[in-house]
Amino acid sequence: MAVVSRCPSHCKTFTALAWWCLPEFPQHVNLVQAYANSKGVKIVGDIPIYVGGQSADVWAYQDLFELGADGQPLIVSGVPPDAFSETGQLWGSPIYDWKVCRCSLADYRR
Repeated sequence: MAVVSRCPSHCKTFTALAWWCLPEFPQHVNLVQAYANSKGVKIVGDIPIYVGGQSADVWAYQDLFELGADGQPLIVSGVPPDAFSETGQLWGSPIYDWKVCRCSLADYRR
């Protein structure tokens, strides 16, 4: 559990987020991208990482998500309209509560 021990305390209980907290995460992404590029595959943009709203992760760790008192998402993931979709996309996954988790983008990029 060396990975988990390097994360903030709330992430120690949430394995899906634990690897984000590693300082090596950007290097791992770069290695994956370099490998993909060497095989003729281009990775464009970002990779959103969410869990399903009905997943065991959300049920067990409700404090790590933007949920109401009834356990339902207050806001959900998606993207606004763009060149690929006139209406945007509604993914519907609950959003992480970064204030609680403390695994923000700045944290894992360090």
